[in-house]
Amino acid sequence: MPAPRIRRASVLLSLVLVFSLLSGCGLYDKEYSVVEQYPAAVNDKDKDSSTVHNYYEMEEAILNLVHQRMEKGSIVFDNYEGDISSDLKNVCWSLRTRDAFCVYCVSGIQYEMNHIVSQDGADLSISYSRSKEEMEQIKTISFSTDLTSYAEQAIDSFTERLVVLIKNCSLDEDGIRELVDSAYEDNPVIALASPMTQVKMYSGSGLQRLVEVDFSYGDNPQDLTQKKAEVVQKINEIAEKASDDVTEKALLNIANMIISRCRYQDELVGNSVYSCLVLKEANSQGLALALRSICNAMEIPCETVDGFYNQKEHYWNIVQIGDDHYHIDLSRCILKGMDSGFLRSDEEMWNEYRWDTSAYSKCNGSLTYKDVAKS
Repeated sequence: MPAPRIRRASVLLSLVLVFSLLSGCGLYDKEYSVVEQYPAAVNDKDKDSSTVHNYYEMEEAILNLVHQRMEKGSIVFDNYEGDISSDLKNVCWSLRTRDAFCVYCVSGIQYEMNHIVSQDGADLSISYSRSKEEMEQIKTISFSTDLTSYAEQAIDSFTERLVVLIKNCSLDEDGIRELVDSAYEDNPVIALASPMTQVKMYSGSGLQRLVEVDFSYGDNPQDLTQKKAEVVQKINEIAEKASDDVTEKALLNIANMIISRCRYQDELVGNSVYSCLVLKEANSQGLALALRSICNAMEIPCETVDGFYNQKEHYWNIVQIGDDHYHIDLSRCILKGMDSGFLRSDEEMWNEYRWDTSAYSKCNGSLTYKDVAKS
């Protein structure tokens, strides 16, 4: 009888051993485990990751983080060509000192190296000196000449600050200021008077520059907008009445209407279209800008000349009739008669006037005031 019990016990022990093996449980107080390395999951929404293979890609990856205004980011180095540690240090320094965008808005770039499985990586922390809203307002253009249209838009809406990243800029701060001022002179209706401008420039490598322009208009935007509406109304009224199929006749009509509505005063004040057409008192600049504004509305080619009359700063206009150009100085028309200031050539003007002849169209047309008046 004992034998069957032993067999039953052996069978039971065998079943226990099989069950133990299948269930993963040992008979002893030991635990066995296999450990594999996996990259940690990233749940931080403010963190971005890029894989790079060389110095250029590393620089682009970090710069991309800055343009997105990311405060956290990571880089994975895959078959990297170069010394990772040295390149990472140089890139962070270079961007902070040689990229105009980073010079303007980044206060610091920090990094910490790490090793994940068989790859090297770096965790980045970027701090900023500008708000996200300020960075989103930055415009990017290829050349400094493209700045004019943005300046016009800014002045037209009475914007107080314009920030532009210029990829190829050969101008200094004074050159930028002149370019911005010319935007107003080309279209003087966009503001009631030439705004005061302050320019700050941040340099990058090569010709890359970031330009910050602050505008001061001397009044609040609501009042300026209302006054500008008055100016536009006056311009449209004169343009409608002065309209003529013959360009020179239209110009004479414009000149006569401005002169009849505005008193000339040779002072520093009264230098705007508003002064001339609404306040009805202006200096040579105000008169010249008024003529320019009405010509613009009538699509008559017209320039504003910044020069000298009897060695004193003075403004007048150059207009185009057909293929020829002529000088018109409304202040001289007021003081000495239409014949002395309407449709004049370079030769006739040069005795008393001086200007940068290379900056303006040459005036050598044959028409005169008398020709137009008697036609």
